[in-house]
Amino acid sequence: MDMNVAQTETFEQMVKRLFKPMPTFAGGVMHAAIGISGEVAELIMADYNNDEKNYREEMGDARFYMEALFQAYGWTYAELLAEDGRPEFTMTALSHALIAAGDILDLAKKSWVYGKEMDVVKLRSHCVALVASYHLMLDTWSLIDNDITSGNMYKLTLAPNARYKLGYSDQAAIARADKVGEETEKP
Repeated sequence: MDMNVAQTETFEQMVKRLFKPMPTFAGGVMHAAIGISGEVAELIMADYNNDEKNYREEMGDARFYMEALFQAYGWTYAELLAEDGRPEFTMTALSHALIAAGDILDLAKKSWVYGKEMDVVKLRSHCVALVASYHLMLDTWSLIDNDITSGNMYKLTLAPNARYKLGYSDQAAIARADKVGEETEKP
């Protein structure tokens, strides 16, 4: 993949531009939480299948939704990374990410479905845990966050078959131009 194409925006700006706005704040948080959970599940499947190509792609997709959630609350990736989110017991980075993603999804569900006020302290704690597990995965697979975010930007906006070459639309999300010719349904 040729990522030598000049990037005219940061990863954070791209996420802000492409993340589909929802009618309510709670709906936007739910959208991000569902995205995080789905991408963590795909990451686990990539690991199960020893599919090294998909480690990068699924991590980039998960990072996209993580960034969308962080932006909703005015948090930055760097500040969450600086907090200690290492698990208190031994588990794999993928298991830790799955638990954090599920906890985020559960909090978002309670806010979106039940109208319960978001417990921002708990949410932030789960986001810190998610960032910590993401970084453990980077270390485990000898990857670099900047490479992951650059690859995600390339896939979504810069590649010849970029998914959102003209910006976000539901039609582009469904068409998945970057996946044409590939099997798009996961088992």
